[in-house]
Amino acid sequence: MVKSLLSILNVVEGEERPVLLVLGYGFFMGIFLAAYKVVATTLFLANMKEYIREAFFISGMLGVLSTWLYATLQNRFRFSKLMIFSIITIFLFIALLRSMFLIEDSNRYIFILFVMLGPITSLLILGFWGIFGRLFDLRQAKRMIGGIDSGQLAAIIITTFSIPFVIPYIGDIRNFLLIGEVGLAVSLVFVIAIVSNFKLTSFHQKRKEVKDQTKFSRIFKNRYIVYLSVFLFLSMSAFVFVDYSFMNVVEQQYPDEKQLASFLGVFE
Repeated sequence: MVKSLLSILNVVEGEERPVLLVLGYGFFMGIFLAAYKVVATTLFLANMKEYIREAFFISGMLGVLSTWLYATLQNRFRFSKLMIFSIITIFLFIALLRSMFLIEDSNRYIFILFVMLGPITSLLILGFWGIFGRLFDLRQAKRMIGGIDSGQLAAIIITTFSIPFVIPYIGDIRNFLLIGEVGLAVSLVFVIAIVSNFKLTSFHQKRKEVKDQTKFSRIFKNRYIVYLSVFLFLSMSAFVFVDYSFMNVVEQQYPDEKQLASFLGVFE
């Protein structure tokens, strides 16, 4: 089965170990992302739907801020240390929020959980592709990029489809956060295994050269970058509008928290 999977991913001899580690990392990260998204979305729609506009705006701003901060720190710290620090910080943040729910079932914790969905997802996805880009050279990356995130996608499918069957046994929907935390903790083990056994090259060029080439004043003189930015702006605007409309309607159709979580799980 493993050989068949590696064959589908166009993995050649000698690449099996790093590829399996990346797939494992993506799989358990996917469990966390799926569990976190369903819990955060369900709780928010069931308790604070009237603040959806404010939540979307704040989540978007935090996403931009976290991405900028991540990019800045990449130039100052070793990538492997930054990755491990990011995962541990996210783990402690989710554990703290889950503990606060046990002490006080407050809407402000639900709001924080929801608005942090954007930046946390962005950081983990950036980290995943950052590891992939540093672990493999350009030729290897081009050959495997179409399926390297299959572990993450498989985990999301399995986790979300299992939600309707698991809900009767876990009680409170917030308990899914514990499942997500376990997935995140195991993903950290895979990250440590990757950085301990393989050298993650920074870039194929010198750092100063890369910084000079990627200054805002310079990259936006490139028409390709401008067109790509416009495309991303328009497509993400469409995505946000559709997501906003969907969330406004789905809570009316499924007012019960557990029914809403089950629907979101299957729908995702």
